[in-house]
Order: sequence, then C-alpha cells, then structure tokens
Amino acid sequence: MRRPTVLFILAALLLGQVVSLARAAEVFGSYEFQRTWERTDLPVAQGVVARTWMWGPNPITPRLAEAYAEAQDGGRYVQYFDKTRMELNEREPYDSPWRVTNGLLAKELVTGKRQLGDQLFRDYGPAQINVAGDQDDPNAPTYATFTALLTAPALPVGQTITATLDRQGHVGNDPSLARYGVTAAILVSETGHTVASPFWAFMQSSGIIAEYGAFKEGPLFPNPFYATGFPITEAYWTTVRVGGVPKQVLVQVFERRVLTYTPDNPPGWQVEAGNVGQHYYRWRYELAPDVGSRANPIPLGQSALVYGNWEIRVVDVIPNATDLVLRENRFNTPPKPGYQFFIATVEATYHGQGSARFDGTYRLRAVGPANVSYSTFEDDCGVIPNEISDTEVFTGGTIRGNVCWQVRSSDAAALLMYDRESPSDRYVPTYFRLAR
Repeated sequence: MRRPTVLFILAALLLGQVVSLARAAEVFGSYEFQRTWERTDLPVAQGVVARTWMWGPNPITPRLAEAYAEAQDGGRYVQYFDKTRMELNEREPYDSPWRVTNGLLAKELVTGKRQLGDQLFRDYGPAQINVAGDQDDPNAPTYATFTALLTAPALPVGQTITATLDRQGHVGNDPSLARYGVTAAILVSETGHTVASPFWAFMQSSGIIAEYGAFKEGPLFPNPFYATGFPITEAYWTTVRVGGVPKQVLVQVFERRVLTYTPDNPPGWQVEAGNVGQHYYRWRYELAPDVGSRANPIPLGQSALVYGNWEIRVVDVIPNATDLVLRENRFNTPPKPGYQFFIATVEATYHGQGSARFDGTYRLRAVGPANVSYSTFEDDCGVIPNEISDTEVFTGGTIRGNVCWQVRSSDAAALLMYDRESPSDRYVPTYFRLAR
C-alpha cells in the first residue's frame, strides 16, 4: 500500500493555495474522473495530508468501455485505479456526486456474480485473490473466504470485536484483541451487518480536500456510504503479510470496498482501503474474462443477446468454403493468394419492440490472430449460398442464413465473429467462437 513521502504543506490549507495537477490530465479518462480523484487524493499525492488513498496515485488503465444493459449503446465508460473503478453515469447532472461512482466490485468478487445490468448478473465464481496484504501470502483470507459469511449474524452494537478469521473461513475468538478497543459501531439495516468503529469514524471523517483548485477542510465523502457502500460482512481480525511482515489486521468487506485497520500503522494510515480495483481487474480480465469477450468468446452453437435486442447464434461453420462459393456463381472470383472463403451460418431472433432488420451482411465481422478485421463488404466472397436476409421481423421473429468473409488462411483455425452494429466506442462487441 503506497504512501506519500513528502512533508505536509499545511500552508496550502491556510492560504487556500491554488493546487497544481499531480500528473498530466490526459491519463484520466474524463474531466469528471480527474475531478473526483483530485477531491480526496490530490492532497495525499502532494503530501498535504497523511491518509489512505481512496482511488490510488494514478489510473492503472486507460478509459475503457464495459457492457452494461441500461447504459447508452449498451456500455459505459470506466477507468480502473488501485482501490476501485470509476464509472461515468452520464444521466446524472454534472454537479451530482453520483455522476461518478465506484462499482460494487467487492460484492462481485465475494459472490462471484458479475453485474452486467440493473437486473443482469452472470456467475464467474468467487475470486481466489487475497483481500489484503501480500498477494503471495498463502494464509491470508481471499474474497472467496468471505462468501460463507455474508449471512453471518450481526454483532450487537457496542460489543467489542474479537472474532478471528483464517483463509479457510474458520471463525474463532481471541479475547486478547479486546486491547484495541474496536467495537461494533452501527447496525446497517439494509444489509443486516454492523460497521466496526474505526471504519465508521473514517467514513464520517473530514479532512483536507481539493475543490475548485484549492485545498480546504471538508467531509471526505458526500455521505458515509458513498465510497464504501453498505457492509456485506462483519469485521474480523486476521493475520496477513504486509511487505513480508505478518501483521494483525481487522478486515471488513463492504459492497464497494474492503477496509482494513492496522493498529500499529502510523496515524492516518491505520484505516486503509484495500486494492480492490487491482484485484477486480485481474479477476475480470485475466482470471475469469467476460463470456463474450475476445478472451472468452461465446462457444459455437450457444447464443447471446447483442445490440438492438437481437439474440444471435452461430449454428455451423465451413472454414474453407472456397470451392462451394466458386460453384455458387460463375462470376465469383477466387480469393487472393494466401486467403480463403469462410462461411458461418447464423441465426438471429428479435426480442425488441415493434419490428427491425438485422442487417447481418453489414454488422457481422470476423477477426483472427493477425488482428485484422474482416467485413462482408470489404472482404466479400461474392454471391454465396443461402445468404442471410435483411427481412423485416417482429418481436420473436427469427432469420437464418450465411455470412462469408475472405480471410487469411492462417487466421481460419482461430477465427472469431463479432457484432459491430453501433459506431459508438462505448458499445462492447460480443465475440463468437467459429471453431468446432
């Protein structure tokens, strides 16, 4: 967990000094992301205050588009930081604190259920990633450790917290931990869990913030649950390695964050936000990539809902359809040297309101290991058998037919089909495997 090393510049608070940017503005995916980061973390970056990063020293990814059913064009802009992910909610007013939110990442990591819409979830399994401390610590609790504790009863308010937890999820009790004076501070009715007293004090705290180009004193958060969400577990003491050194740490999982309390840390760093952003990005993009992503395409024969409320399925493929296409029409020309014709039989069912045309000969494209996109108009095959039609269909109607691309022969064995209907870069295309 990184900490600033420069001395406090308390004069900045007293004088209302104009602050400079901690880093080049272009690393932030939007002005709103930068403004949100600056409020709590610019004072930390410049050494004006000693406290945990709420986001991190800088973004760890560029701005990304991630699929979300209710968002414009089926996707929203996000950016990852050490501690969490920022999400741009463009339907919120510019001056609303909810225009930029951080997702329910910790909840998704614990439950394994990734949220792809207000009511759309997909199960990827709880994350086997350490919630705190060194990631190679074999004894630290993981997010999966907390899965069985989501329904554990709440500790009575005011009771001292001495419960312990190990990696396997065994809950014990160590009365000697009462020496730290940590109690259950408040019961949150929405989730039926209490918040540990150090965390509750932090969630309500004020301190030096950056607003409109100046340092000032103010609340860290618009409301106590803005950054963390509600608690989804009780707080437990555990032992984790930090920089190779075992430490006793109190851990509590909230919907959006994991908070830790390390009594022997310096003041300002006793309560810290875990690196949930790092952990979630690893889980989502490396360990359990989205079904329908290029890293984890929809298997042949399975269907997926794509832009425009169309459910599509690749029924069959003919990887080398060159002879078939040339026989279909005597005016068809052979593919270029090193290329071949590739046919996919596609089925599309409309689930939207009214009627629509699928336009499969335009929107369906392909890509292979060469990382070059193939379209049916720039890489066409000529006249093909049973070409998918552009017939108007109504709710529940299905069309079926072939699409064909002229592809590199070296790409054919690992070719993927993807849907690229919307020109917006916020729309996340769905990928389909074209290998049996």
